[in-house]
Order: sequence, then structure tokens, then C-alpha cells
Amino acid sequence: MNRSSRRLAILLLSLGLSQGLLRAAGTDDLAPAFDLPQRGGSQRLQLADLKGRIVVLDFFAHWCVPCVRASMDLETGIGQYYAQRNGNAHGVQVQLLAINIEGSRPEKTEAFIQRAGLKLVLDDLQGDVFRSYGGSGMPFLVIIDATGGQSGNSPPRVVYRKAGFEGAAKLRQVIDAIGSDNSATLRPAPGRPISTNAPAAKPSDGGTVWHTASLDFATMFASDILLTGENLEYRQTRPALDMTFTLSHNHIGLHYTPDSALEQGKDVANDRYGLQTQARLRMSDHLTLSLGGGAYSGYMDYRSLWLNEHFRQLFSTRKGYETAHPWGGNSLAGLRWEYLPAAGFAQGDLDCQRDIISPSYNVSLAKFPPKLVRFRDAYDTLSGKLSFENVLSRRLRTLQELQVTDATDRQLRLALQSSLNCALAEHWVTKLVLSGTRESPHFQAGSAGGTLERDWNETWFLGLTARGYKDNGEIENALLAENTADPPLESFYAGLGLRWQGRQTSAKLSAGPYFAVYRQVGPALNTFPHLFQNRDWFAVQFAFAREF
Repeated sequence: MNRSSRRLAILLLSLGLSQGLLRAAGTDDLAPAFDLPQRGGSQRLQLADLKGRIVVLDFFAHWCVPCVRASMDLETGIGQYYAQRNGNAHGVQVQLLAINIEGSRPEKTEAFIQRAGLKLVLDDLQGDVFRSYGGSGMPFLVIIDATGGQSGNSPPRVVYRKAGFEGAAKLRQVIDAIGSDNSATLRPAPGRPISTNAPAAKPSDGGTVWHTASLDFATMFASDILLTGENLEYRQTRPALDMTFTLSHNHIGLHYTPDSALEQGKDVANDRYGLQTQARLRMSDHLTLSLGGGAYSGYMDYRSLWLNEHFRQLFSTRKGYETAHPWGGNSLAGLRWEYLPAAGFAQGDLDCQRDIISPSYNVSLAKFPPKLVRFRDAYDTLSGKLSFENVLSRRLRTLQELQVTDATDRQLRLALQSSLNCALAEHWVTKLVLSGTRESPHFQAGSAGGTLERDWNETWFLGLTARGYKDNGEIENALLAENTADPPLESFYAGLGLRWQGRQTSAKLSAGPYFAVYRQVGPALNTFPHLFQNRDWFAVQFAFAREF
């Protein structure tokens, strides 16, 4: 397969998602009656009590991750929005009802209610009302026109029903259209007053824009190497658009130990700076397009900095040597398809990257006097990834990822990763990850890892992580007399993490040892014994995020 055919294959893999759409459950149906208890109170609420109003049902469960953001936005963008306007555009009162369908772990449900700021919650613990409205995924939203129509006596009808959240603005379009063609709804019957047992709502402009700022700091250190990294990220989320901006800084500090008498030991350091942006645009109910790109300046890893110092000390005085200034950039595009409402997702991603690296050098003895040969310093990489995420049940979620990478002077690299998230018990969650990589003619790698996490009241989380990795040695690009490729590697990491989750703030601290063992064989044994030596590392990570 030639290079053009290989790149075309990756492109087809990345964009080969079907664009068929699944329609939401039918609308304009008679609304099934319900009679549900109010959570935290003695009252019950029936649909008949809400005659003359527009009713919005927000079905949620504590284990539904996207439900949190949806419920938050509904409370401000629907509940508070119409409360301060005394109804919709035609004066029809709007009643928002959050309906809990999960009976287990009541403390988790209470934590969800507090975090989302829910004002009026009903319990549908057997899921009878959820099923009667055709619930097919989470979050599940229903809009009911209970105004009675032109006659004032028509039964309540479902005008909107969907698994998944399209944003408060989309729902307001449906709500504001009710009452536009009949005068009977201009002064609707108020129905029985509903007590929410909640403080008065603050004025809101719709609550459709969310901001998240996060800081991530990580460090790894061994006896002769210190690595640190900081990421500062800002994310803006709208119903149809999600934008992320990330600034990064990485520091590499190492003590260079020479492998020959021609060199000398010294401390070497480098800082890398980067900027990455990404935008995700919701094109329809089921399709989301993502575009992004970024650039960086500096060495990507300590191995590159080490080798640069090696070649600098040996050849910097020779004609043909050039001081390296590594940098790179990338552009990416992706398409996400929700093929099962709030339960099945397929995504294709395409990433194009160009890296200017510190090249290798060698002395050619083919001519006299010997000439310094400078090897390639520019590499292009095209990577395509196809992933499938499925929510099998409230306790089980899977993710399958296939990645194909085509890099300059390399064969196609295939990588497959499989992840499983499982709630083992009420307070315990585990995540298992298996991956394998293969590249002709002989490179193979595999890894296995898992995390076991225990929570207390959905606020404090304690987790234990373990991960192992093994390969049979990287493939060398340049035809050097000395091999600069990594020899076979075995590594293992074990870490303990503590996480705190508030309503709008979260923080996490994790730490643990990391062991790297090189099985040095062949030229690498005599060429870079100090670079590819066994090391015992210690890793620490701290992350903080705030929504506002």
C-alpha cells in the first residue's frame, strides 16, 4: 500500500460514520396521567392539578452524568426564566418538574439535587411514569401542553419528548409557541398552587452559558530527572457550541551523564509552551462536529533533550551542525453521532500533526575528509480514530477505540483500546482498560490497568489505580551506526487518589510510584546506558476545576 492509499484509508476510517438520524419519540400524543409524591414532603402531585399550564418533565437519576448539567440548565433556563417573566410569551404559566427515577442510594440522589439546584422534585421510583411517556434514555425531557386548547377542555397533550438535552433555548422555542393560536390560553386557569419548599429563584437570563476554569499540575521525578507540567484550561459550554482553550507549560530538567570520554556531564533544562483550542458544534439532534488545532515550542520529552545534548557535545564544532529549535503544530476534526438516544455514540477523529525535532547526526566515512550527516528533522503524522461508546445499563458503560497512525518513514501503526466502567456495588465503581499496539515489521505493545473508587455521599472519592505496560522495543527510523530507538520496556504504576466534588467546584490529588525497566539488548546496551537505564519514579498530580 503506497503512502497516498494509506492516508486515504485513514481518512475514510475517520469519517466513515453513517449519518442516519433516529427521530425522537412521537409528539402531539395524549399525555398519560400521573400521581407522584413530592420528595421531602407529604404532598402528592397529579397532572390534573396543573391544568392551564405548560408542564416540563425532567426525568433524572443520580448515576446519569449528563443529567447534572441538563437539570442545572433547566432550573435556570426554564424554571427561573419563566418565573421572572410570569409565563411564556403568551402569558401561559410554566411548571418545571424534576422527576427522580432511582430508588437506591438516596444520599446520592440528595447530593444530585443539591448540586443541580432542583426546586421541585417528585419520585417515580418504580419508573412507571417514565415508561408511560416512552422513556428511552437519560436525560429524558417532556413538554406537555395542559392549557386545554381553544376550548379550554382539551386533554393535556405531549408536544415535545426526547432522550438527550438540546439546551434550554431549544425548549423555550417549543414552550413559547404554545398559546400562539388561541385566546383561551392567554388567561389560563392557575391550577393548585405548588409548594417547592425552596428559596426564591434569583433573576436569570436563561442560564444557557456555562463557564469552567481548571488547573492541572503534574510532576514526575527520578534521581536524575525532574518533569513538571501545568495546564490552564477555560471551557465555555452552550447548548449548541462548546469551546475549549488550553495553555500548557512543561519543564524538563535532567543531569546529563556522558557515555564516552569525549563528553562531559552537565545539568540540562528546557521549557515547552503550548496552546490548544477546540470547538464542538451541535449540527443536529444526533450529530456534533468538532474542529481544533494548536502549536507548541520546545522538546516533547526528556529523551529528545538527552539525545540533543549528546549530539551537541559530539558534533557542534563540525561544519553542518545546526542548533535545534523544536516546535510543532496540529489540526483536528471529528464527527460524533448519537445513534441511540443518550446511550450509544460513535465518533470519528482525524488529527494531522507536523513536528520539527532535534535531529540525529552521524559521521560519514564514505568521503575524505569525513562529512557530518544531518538526518531528518521534520516529521508528519496523520492519525485516524474510530470509537464507540455505549451505556449498557445504569451500572455498565463501555468504550471501544481503534486508532490508525501513519508517520513519516514508518509503517501503519494500529492501536486498539477497550474500556469498561462498572458500578460493582452502591459505593464502589471500577474502570478497566486493556490496549494493544502493533506496527510492522516487529513492534508490539500492550497494557492493562484498572481503577477502583469508593465514594462517600457523592462528595468524597478515594481511588486506587494500577497500570502495567510492556513492549518489545521501538523501531528506529534513521540508519545510524548507533541505535537511538528505545529498547524493550516494561513499566508499572500504582497510585492513590483523593477527589472532592462540590456543586460547582472539584479538586483531586493523586500520587504513587512508577517503575521503568529497560531490557537493553543490541547496540542500545553500549550506546546509551545512562539514558535507557532502569529508573524508579514518583508521580504527583493535582487538579482543580470551577464552574461559574
